Amino acid sequence: MAVIARRLLFAALALTIPAAADQAHDVLQAINRVATALTDSDPAGAMAPFDKSYPSYAILQKNFIGLTAAYQLTNEASVTDEQDSADDATLTMQWTLNLTNKSTSATLTRSAELHVRLHSENGKWKIVEFSPTDLFDPAAKE
Repeated sequence: MAVIARRLLFAALALTIPAAADQAHDVLQAINRVATALTDSDPAGAMAPFDKSYPSYAILQKNFIGLTAAYQLTNEASVTDEQDSADDATLTMQWTLNLTNKSTSATLTRSAELHVRLHSENGKWKIVEFSPTDLFDPAAKE
């Protein structure tokens, strides 16, 4: 099978304070981990940045398992807005999934604006809000 290139784009504001730059980097690393794991067909890795108390954790986990079983994925995610505090980051993102059916090789594209909130606890960023999740529903109709 041909290697599918990973493509993850982030439009971020230039940060002049080193601590803020480190925070922005760490936040984006958590999002990148989700996208990279989905591309690598690793649903457990995609769930790693999520806090287990996230209300839709089980639903998203099921969706990630279904997507990676049925499709080869590539992701494109752009941050369109970011609000940060010392322990929280709230992102608005445009996320596009390119899905290639593993059985038929048919390709489809889905896109949605996502709202993501991350919280830092003990220096580790976890996703505590991530919506809407229907972008990642393997049974969603186009």
